[in-house]
Amino acid sequence: MAAAPATTARSSLPTHAARASSAWRCARTWSSSASRLPSRQTAKASARGATRWLSQATAADGSASGPTTLPFPEEAENNPQRGKELALLLSREAVEPLLSLAQAIELTEEAFRQQAGGEVVAHAPYHIAVGGSKALRVVSGALLGWRRVGVRLGPNSGLGGDRMYALLFDTEIGALLSIMGYPFGTLRTAAHVALAAKHMARQDAQKLGLFGVGRNALGLLKAMATIRKLKDIAVSSRDAQRRKTFCAEASRLLDIQVRTVENPEEAVRGMDVVFTATNSSIPVFAEDWVEPGAHVSSMGKPTELSRGLLLKANRIVVGSLEQERNYHDRSAPIPLLELTAEGKLSWSGICQLGDVVTGRVSGRASREEINVFRESQGGFGDVAFASWIYEEALRRGLGQEVTL
Repeated sequence: MAAAPATTARSSLPTHAARASSAWRCARTWSSSASRLPSRQTAKASARGATRWLSQATAADGSASGPTTLPFPEEAENNPQRGKELALLLSREAVEPLLSLAQAIELTEEAFRQQAGGEVVAHAPYHIAVGGSKALRVVSGALLGWRRVGVRLGPNSGLGGDRMYALLFDTEIGALLSIMGYPFGTLRTAAHVALAAKHMARQDAQKLGLFGVGRNALGLLKAMATIRKLKDIAVSSRDAQRRKTFCAEASRLLDIQVRTVENPEEAVRGMDVVFTATNSSIPVFAEDWVEPGAHVSSMGKPTELSRGLLLKANRIVVGSLEQERNYHDRSAPIPLLELTAEGKLSWSGICQLGDVVTGRVSGRASREEINVFRESQGGFGDVAFASWIYEEALRRGLGQEVTL
C-alpha cells in the first residue's frame, strides 16, 4: 500500500512532493496544450503572462508527470510561511489591472465547459435584507475541476454601493486561499453575455439594441464589439439626458455609431441583437417588435422580458437552471417560472450555456431563429475570476499573506 501523502505540521495541506503524486492531482484535465496556463515559473518568461491557470504537474524529481494540475499557494518557492495556513489579502487596487476582457471571456468559457462536464456547483444569489431596500448581496459557487469554491458578497445599491469582496477556498481541504476586493462584477456579466452571443447570434450580426444605461451597459457593448463587427447601436432608457451622455461616451470609446432613440421600438425592430440591462419589474418591450433572426439577451431582472417573448422564442438558454429556478426576488411574477409551472414551457427544453459552448446543443439552428439568453447573475463565474486573480497575484508577488 502506498504511503499517505505528507502533510504540513499545522494543517492538512500536502507538501510540494506529495502534491506531485497522483493522489493529489486535480481530476480536471484539458486535452489541448493551448488551453493550459503555464506554471508560475513558466509564466515569468511570458511577456503576456498566463492565459490560462492550470499548470503542468511535475514529479518529485522535476520530470513531467502527465496531467495538468491546479497550482497551490504554498508551492511558492522560498516562502518562509510554508507550513502555515495562509490567506492572501488583496486590495481592489491591486487586482483591478490583472484581468482583461479577453481573459475574462476565455475564463468564462472554461467555466461553462466545466458546467457541461458536471464539475460546477451552482447556487442562486440571495439578499440578506437589513431594512427597506437595503441588503447584503451574496453570490457563491464552486468549480470542482479546479478545486475552488468561493463567495462574492457586498452591499446592494440600497445599502450604499456595489463594492464587492470575494473569499476563495480549496474544495478538498477547506483552506482559505484569499480575501480580495472584487471589482469584476460588471466584467463577469459582460463576459457571460458576450460568450452567449458568440454562439447564439448570427455571424453577420451588425445592429444592436440596448435597454438600460446603468453600470453594466458600457461593458456589454465593449464585450459584444469583440464578438461581432457592430455598425449600429440604438439605445433606449427612461432618462433622456443620461442616455444622451452614455451614447456620446460609448461612440467615442468604441468608434461605432451609438445613437439614442426616443421610441423603444426602434431599439428592437430590425436589430440582430437586443440586450436588456434594467431593474424593470415589467417587460421593457413588446415581443411583437422582435423580428426573425434576433438574439435577445437579458441580464437585469427576469421580469424585463415578457411571457410572450419566451413563448415566441425558438430557443431559450440560461446561465444556470438552478439559479433561474431559485431566483431570490419574488416581488413580481417571474415569467419563466410562471410558464414552466403552467406547463407552457418545460425546464427540460431549456438548456444551459455550458451545453451550447461544448456543442452538445446548437446555439442557433437557422438564420430565422429567435433565441433568448438569460444571464443568471453570477456564482461559479465569479469563482473562476477570483481563482485567476489569486494565481496571477501570487505570480506577481502581490498582496499580503496573513495567518488566520
